[in-house]
Amino acid sequence: MIEGAEPATFVVPNSNLADALAHDAHDYYMRDLPLHVANMGSFRQIDSNWALDSLQVYYIGIDGDGYNRSVSVGDYRTFKALNDFYAVDAKCVYYKNNIVEGADPASFAVLKGEYHYGKDKHRVYCEAHGSAIRDLNTLKHKNMEDGLWDAFHTDGKTVYNPELMTMPEGTDFATIHRVERYRDWYADSKHVYYENRLLLGANPKTFVIFPSHYVHEDYVSDNNSDSDYSHDGNHVYYRDSLMSDADIASFICGHDFVAGQSFAFDKNRYYQGTPNPRIEKLR
Repeated sequence: MIEGAEPATFVVPNSNLADALAHDAHDYYMRDLPLHVANMGSFRQIDSNWALDSLQVYYIGIDGDGYNRSVSVGDYRTFKALNDFYAVDAKCVYYKNNIVEGADPASFAVLKGEYHYGKDKHRVYCEAHGSAIRDLNTLKHKNMEDGLWDAFHTDGKTVYNPELMTMPEGTDFATIHRVERYRDWYADSKHVYYENRLLLGANPKTFVIFPSHYVHEDYVSDNNSDSDYSHDGNHVYYRDSLMSDADIASFICGHDFVAGQSFAFDKNRYYQGTPNPRIEKLR
């Protein structure tokens, strides 16, 4: 069911554009999701990832950030897509459904060979966030074989993680590494970090990330993604925060696909989410 769609005026797209949007008299629809178009008369779809009207930019890529996909447009007339994730107009730079704050649209460009990194005359950007790095070429790098997403950088004093965040003072560039691919935890020989924040007391030798259980109507899969919980030999952490009373041996976390919410519990209590028959069976 496409909620809110009007059958009498609904139009299936007849276009050579891949993933062209359907519409009715009141709105456009990305699969079964309404875009809540602000101005139907000026609406135009740029490609499979971008659309806009005179008031809003809509990120319609499959890798979108939730259901809120629009942001105010800077200049409707000059808007152009740079790649699947970045776009620019005369006033703004966009990353998906975010304005890249402080970015200079006149000088902004996507870094060669990358999808989620850009630069302008002021700094280098990861996704929608500016960094303290002015020029990557002046830094020393490690793990650059597969691009920036697994790479670390240093100017000899400061260490930067793959998201180009400034790591805490004392981070060891020689041993810093990503704990698991696509996760936000890092470790060096002495410390563990979530993004660029230190996990107090965490032991890098015993530190692991909890697997994430994806609960469906009739089965559970260990897709090992979207987990915010980790542990070492003695402590459980939520991102960078210590959970002092959690039981490591019985701790389970994941996402309930049916209820649309994440959960975490041990033998003692729930830390996230609410009980239901599917989750209690897993427990």
